[in-house]
Formats: sequence, structure tokens, C-alpha cells
Amino acid sequence: MRFSHYGTAEGQTAMKRLRLIVYVMALCWQWTSLVVHAEEASPPITLWPLIYHRAEKDQAETDILWPFFRYEREKGLSRYALRPLLFSTEGDPKRDYRNTSLLWPLSIYERKGQELSFHLFPVYWHGRSPTWRYHTIFPVYWDGEGKDYSFLHLWPLFGVDHRQNFTEYSTLYPLFRYGSDPGAGAVDLHAPWPIFHIHSKGDYLSHQFLPLYWYERGPDRSGGLVFPYYWRTAPGYTSQGIFPLWYSSHGPELETDLVFPAYFNRETAKEGLRFITPFYLSRRTEESRLSTLIPVYLNYERGDTGLSIGLPVYFRYRSGAFYFSSLFPFYYRSEDTELRSAFTYYFPLYGTYERGNTFLRRFFLFPLYAHLVDKELRLEAWDLLWPLFYYETSPKTLSVRVLPLYLHTRTPDHGLTIGFPFYWSITSGENSYWHLIPFYGVHTRGDGYTWRTVLGGVFTDTRDARAGLSRQDVLYPIFSRMREGEKGHTWLMPFFYHEEDSRSRQTLGSMALLPPYYIHLDEPGRESFHLWPFYGQEERGSYREYSTIWPLFRFGSDPQNDVSLTHLLLFYRKKEKESTFTTLFPFWRRTETPRTTLTSSLLLHWSRADGGAEVTKRSFLCLASCYLTPEISLVRYQREPHLMRHAIFPIYNYERNDRADALEWSALWPLFSYSSQGELVRQTGFLWQVVSYERQDAEARDFRVLWRFIRSSQAKGSSVFELNPFYYYESKGRSSYWAILGGLIGMTTTEDQRQRLQLLWVF
Repeated sequence: MRFSHYGTAEGQTAMKRLRLIVYVMALCWQWTSLVVHAEEASPPITLWPLIYHRAEKDQAETDILWPFFRYEREKGLSRYALRPLLFSTEGDPKRDYRNTSLLWPLSIYERKGQELSFHLFPVYWHGRSPTWRYHTIFPVYWDGEGKDYSFLHLWPLFGVDHRQNFTEYSTLYPLFRYGSDPGAGAVDLHAPWPIFHIHSKGDYLSHQFLPLYWYERGPDRSGGLVFPYYWRTAPGYTSQGIFPLWYSSHGPELETDLVFPAYFNRETAKEGLRFITPFYLSRRTEESRLSTLIPVYLNYERGDTGLSIGLPVYFRYRSGAFYFSSLFPFYYRSEDTELRSAFTYYFPLYGTYERGNTFLRRFFLFPLYAHLVDKELRLEAWDLLWPLFYYETSPKTLSVRVLPLYLHTRTPDHGLTIGFPFYWSITSGENSYWHLIPFYGVHTRGDGYTWRTVLGGVFTDTRDARAGLSRQDVLYPIFSRMREGEKGHTWLMPFFYHEEDSRSRQTLGSMALLPPYYIHLDEPGRESFHLWPFYGQEERGSYREYSTIWPLFRFGSDPQNDVSLTHLLLFYRKKEKESTFTTLFPFWRRTETPRTTLTSSLLLHWSRADGGAEVTKRSFLCLASCYLTPEISLVRYQREPHLMRHAIFPIYNYERNDRADALEWSALWPLFSYSSQGELVRQTGFLWQVVSYERQDAEARDFRVLWRFIRSSQAKGSSVFELNPFYYYESKGRSSYWAILGGLIGMTTTEDQRQRLQLLWVF
């Protein structure tokens, strides 16, 4: 029955499953042994991407089900990984270093020399070194120790902390804690934190029940809070308050008082500020004082300056030697001690003005009548209905005022006569101004400058003999003529404009800004004449140019310098000796010099040939502008003495550099690409890594299909061929190794031609 069972289809299926399980177990066991012995060179396993293993003297790498299982070694550092983020470990025995993570970052183990740490988030933390250690099983167990401290907590039941000589016991940490230091006489109690707290140490005591109560007392200070009352005392300092209405503090350097929101006072030895909202403000500094009772009183003092205002009747001002005070409207007093003058007035009966011992002026029922006498100046004046009528006379001055019609003042240096509003006459030294509005006016400065106006600016004439200036304007800026030395201008807007100096002249004319336009320009080395749009002529040295509808049609030549120019609408051509520039703007242009020829069109093509350097560059079907970015084009061609490059994007690209002995080309990139240098193929690819070929030097090459499913590699004295995952062959010198299915069956041949057959990488 048993044998007949295995002969059935179900029996054969069971046998296949058994053989597969045995194979996988053997494969995993062999891979584990390979990783363990990765320090030793071993034959590669090439079932990539299922299994890949390779080991050499200083490095090794292993992949299983790439990229999920990974091992690598480089000198002393080795890494294992089960991706993604499942498991990773790396270590370096030389540095005594190890780092391992499981489900990173939930579980991480790290060791550096004698320091070690491990956590299993969020449950477990552990760390140790020669100077410290800690263990945590969150949230129930906390244990740690270091220099001058240690702690142990079985949360929430019990906890103990030691910090030097201080020991603290707790439950439901940090809510309930009790600590003491018998040597220092310190006691600390929280029940619960942060509401209730008692602390004492020596002569210091504090206790609190927040937010209503707090108290502290020391050898020389105390303070407390019984909400809303607060107080604090210290040597030379006291403060107290009722939050938020009242606060007061007094110290040796600062005093502050606040009754919110009405009163505030702040005083120091050098300054002070006080206000009673919203009426009173007082400010004091070392330099000034200010006090005000808004809006009726203000007092300000700063140095020798002072100001006092008591609205609406009182005003006092002091500045240096000047002093003024008033009790409006009955009393006025002003005094200047430097000028020895004083004015006193008792409104409206009587007033006096004194200056020294020689000047006295009296006012009787002012402004009806006033009389002034100055004995020193021999001056006498009278006011009648001040300020309407005034007369003053002295040996050198005369002043008459009949407001608002007449004003006359005369002194040895100045004179003023006004017959308002038509007549004005002003003299000051050598300057004078005389005007009979609106008919005529004249202004003079010294003996050379004169300015006249007629009818309020209709005509003006300006002359300055010293500057050689002569200018006339009529209804400025319509007409103006000016001559100053060798400079001058004349215009009649909008018909005529002319300007000239010692070097140039220019003249413009039109029929009220309408064509035809007359333009004439004459300057050193250049003369230009236009009767636009009919005719134009320009001369620059030996160059002559003729035009019509300038600048659309122009013809120029300079036989002496071999220059010619033709401009017909969009067509422009200029030849200058052996150089020529031609364009049909904006579609086409061409530049020729003895060495280079440059031709381009707007979007179609660009070409440059350098005969001397044997350089030719061409671009066709530009994607932007052939003038500005000819290199951005669908078709390109470039030839230089040592370089050849041409391309039709995206069909192909070809480049050969004879100087570097390099060749590079591609077809339907990235479908196929090829590059070489010298006799070596540097890199060839089909769809990037679908098919690739690379050669680094004369003896090293590498050919791959589908990354590395098919791989043929050759280096100096060695070669490798892979047909993953079916066949692998490697030779080095006279030794060789081949394997089938990544090493299930393999043959090793040594240098002395001894052969060893391997089964399952081991047998």
C-alpha cells in the first residue's frame, strides 16, 4: 500500500514538495555558513536575483532575493540587512563597534567599546558604560546610576533618588515626593507637585499651595503670596501688591508705585516718571523736567530753557537771556538781559518798551496811539490805530505805513516802496527790483545783469554783460532765443529749433510737427541733412550716405576705406574692407570675415565656418532661436581638425575626437549607445542596462544583458561568464570554477589541474 501510494500522482506531488523543502533548508544552511566564513575567499554563487554571493580577501557581498536580504564586508566592517527596515546589523572588531536594529527605529542595539545602549520602543531602554548605567521598563521600572547620582523607581508605587547627600522618596512620581539631606539640614516635600511644596534648608523655609498661597523666609529676606496679595522684603528693598490693581516696591536705587489703571510712579536718583491717567504726567531726568495736567497745564524745564502754560490765561517762556510771561489778556512782560531790553504792558491802558537807558516807547490805550523816542539814534516814531498808520524818521532812515495800500522804508543800504497791488520797488545794495504790475518790470544785479518783463511775462529780456548772455523769450516756452558766449539756441515751438556751440550745430524744422521735417546736424567729423521723408544725406569723414524715408532706404559708400552700405526695408548689407554683414531681418543673416563665415535663419538653420582654424558648425531646425541658441536644434553638424560631431535628434548622435582617440554615438537614445577611447570600447548600452558593454583597458571588458542575467567579464588573467541563475564560469590563470544553478553542481580546477566536484556548495 505504501509503495503503491507513492506511485500515484498525489504521491509524486508529495515527493516534489519534500525535495523542495530539503533543497531550501540546504540552501539556507549553506548561505548561513557562507556568511559566517565570508572572511575567506570562496567560489561565487550566482543565482541573482535569487541568490548572489562573492567573497575576496578584503571584501565580500551576498544578496538573497535582492534587494531584501543583504550582506557585505569591507575590510573590518561587516553589515547584514533584512530589508526594508526589518533587520540590520553591522560591526567592526577593530573599533570594537556593533550596531543592530530590528524594525528600525523601534529596536536598536549599539556598542562602542565599553559603552552599550539598547531600546525597544516604547517599552524598554538599557545603557551602560564604566561611569554610568540605566534600565527602564516603561512606565513601571526606572533604574540608573552615575557619578554622584542614582535612582530607582517602581512606578507608580515607589521611587528613590540619590544626588550626592540628598535622598528623595516618591510615589506616583513626580506628583508625591519627599527628600532630605541631614548634613545640610534640607527637607523637600511635594504633595502633589507642583501644587503643594515645602522646602527648608538651614535658615531658609518656603511652602506653597499654588495658585493661592506661597511663602518663603530666609536669614535676611521674606516674601509670600495670599492671592491676590503679594509681598517681598530684603535688605534695603520691599515690594507688595494686590494683583492686578496695586503694586509698590521701594529699593535703594528704584521706587515704583502702581494703582491700575489710574496711577503710576517710578523714581530713581537720576530720573522719574509719574502719571495719573488720563490727566497728569510728570517726567524728570538729569537734563530736563516735564509736568502736565492735560489739557490746562504744562511745565517744561531743560537747562536755561523753560516753558509754562496754564490754559487759557497763563504763559511763561525762558531761553537763555530771554524771558517772557503773560496773564492773558491783562498782563505781558518780556525781557532780554543781553540786549538790555524789556517790554511791559497792562492791557489796554498803558505799556512801555525800554532798551538800555536811551530808548523808551510808551503805549496809551494801545492800539489807538503810541509814541517812540530813541535818543541815541535820534529816532522818533508815531502809531495811530496800530498797525494801520505808522510814521518813523531819523537822520538816516524813513518809514511810512498806511495799510494795506502803501508802505515805504528807506535806509542807507535798503529801500522798499509798495503801492499795493500795482507798484513794487525794492533796492538792496547793487541789486534792485522795480515792477508796475502787470505792464512792466525790471530786475538788476550789480552793473552787468538786467532782466526785464513786459505784460507779466509775455516778453522777457535777460542780459548779463559779464557772462556774455543775451536772451529773449516770448510766451515762454513758445519762442526763445539765447546767446551765451559761443553757445546759443533759438526755437519757435512747434515749428523750428536750433542749437549750436563752438563744436556743433543742429537745426530741426517742421510744419507743426507734421512732415516734411527739416533736420541739419553739423559736428566735428560728421554732417547730416534730412528733408524727411524725401531726401537725406550724411557725411562722416570720407563716408557718404544718401537716403529716403530714412532709415528704411539708405545707400552709403566710402571708396577710401572700402566701405559700402545698402539698406532696403528689411534687407541690410554692409561691407567694410574684407568683412561683410547681410541680413533680411528677422528671417536670415550672414556675416563674412577673412577667417569666418556665419549664416543663420530664424528657426531653420545656423552655420559657422572658420577657414583658418578649419572649423565648421551647422545647426538645422532650431528649437528656440538660431541666432541666440543654435546648439538647441534637431540637426547638428560640427567639424574641427580633431573633432567630428553630427546628430539628428532623437534618431542618432555621433561624435569622434581624434586627439583623445575617442568615439561616442547613440541611436534612438536611450535605446542604444556606444562610446570608446583608443582601441577600447568604453561603454555600449541598449535601453541603458538592458544590454550593455564596457571596456576599461586593453584587457578588461564587461558585457551584460538585463543588468546581470547574462554577464561576460574579462580582466587581466581572469574571466567570468554568468547565465543567471543557471550557469556560472570563472577562470583565473590555470585555475577555474564552474557551477550550475548557482552552485548546486560545481567543479573547481586548481593551478596544478586537480579537480574537485561540489554538490550543494559543500559536498
